[in-house]
Amino acid sequence: MKLIYIIFIITNFLYLGCRNESIDYIHIKSINPVDTNFIDLQPMKDVLKNIDVVLLGEQSHGDGSTIEAKIRFIEFLHQEMGFNVLAFESGALDCYKIWSDILSKDKNATVYNKKLWMNYFPSQQIIPLFEYIEKNAKASHPLYFMGIDAGGKLLRTDLDLEFTNFLNEYHLNCLLKNNLGILQNLIEKTSFGYAIFSQEDSLALLNNLSKIITFLKSIKSNNPDSLNSFLWQKEFEIIEGRTKFYHYYNSINYGWSSFRDSIMASNLIQLKENIFPHEKIIVWAATQHILSHPTAIKFFINHEVKFMGEYLHEKYKSKVYSIGFTSAFGKMWNYVTKEVVDLKPPTKKSLEMKLLNLNNNYIFINFQSPKNKLFFNKSMPAKFLGNIEINGNWPQTLDGMFFIKTLKPLLIRNK
Repeated sequence: MKLIYIIFIITNFLYLGCRNESIDYIHIKSINPVDTNFIDLQPMKDVLKNIDVVLLGEQSHGDGSTIEAKIRFIEFLHQEMGFNVLAFESGALDCYKIWSDILSKDKNATVYNKKLWMNYFPSQQIIPLFEYIEKNAKASHPLYFMGIDAGGKLLRTDLDLEFTNFLNEYHLNCLLKNNLGILQNLIEKTSFGYAIFSQEDSLALLNNLSKIITFLKSIKSNNPDSLNSFLWQKEFEIIEGRTKFYHYYNSINYGWSSFRDSIMASNLIQLKENIFPHEKIIVWAATQHILSHPTAIKFFINHEVKFMGEYLHEKYKSKVYSIGFTSAFGKMWNYVTKEVVDLKPPTKKSLEMKLLNLNNNYIFINFQSPKNKLFFNKSMPAKFLGNIEINGNWPQTLDGMFFIKTLKPLLIRNK
């Protein structure tokens, strides 16, 4: 019996060792944003040496450990690889206002969530990011904070104040003076795209939006605040596009997802081409948005959907690199139910189970390396989307992945 046990141990060791040799991976020693000794991340310089846009995903918007890992990685990219722009899955105008607040020192890291769209921003884990951005705001190479999403909070909460102030700057406050009430009402109805409104109201909104956009386009590019006017223009173009979408389709479906992602891709391309043409950009978004070939995932095979990642890979090709995040165990904060829930353990054939055999808490996998293409280039379940197992050929739609063995949930700070 003892001999059988020894043979089992030796065989199992050789089997795991053989499997480990089949995977190229980078051992990450820490995900703590305070840990600024980036020796473990140095191999990432070879992976990303020719990359202009890094897309950082997340399983859901309630993954505390993922937020921590992304912040540390952002600090590394900014300090050691020259990535000087951070573009968020949040309203373009909202994030510009936050950046303006940072520059003017009008706000601090604990209150920025008031202008940010997604529900995870009241978290404890996000604070170090804004502290880092604040610390470097006046440096020779700041980390610019921008947004790319299709709409945000300002137009649902502060339209009268914000837009009236904007018009007053140009002594054109009489423009649209009689339309702000109806515009506010209709914008609130289209908030997040979930409310359906009448054809008459949508036509009235489109008429008003056309006037606003025409005015904003008339502002010359040499205006000292041209970025502000440009972002107002984009904000209203987004609402115009959303209104047209519901005017013709009048329903929620995957067409809305494609529309939203097309806007995010367009906003990012505008940032890259017109605002920061000589800068490298980091994008923070849910993993769904950074997928380059969604049909490689079983869930999306029967849906005609195109995500931001696909647009960006078409535009910038090998200059874009997308990274998904996943975990084997732990907990997440469900931002819909506002509850902490347990992750289901990985199944035997899952990607996470294969990575557990490497016996590391944090691992980076470059799907583009020859070994990894051979090992991972097949359909297998993984928890990149929503922390639930979904079958997909992941190297066909993500360029790399970050594995966190045990996920901590997002922690909500006291208000």
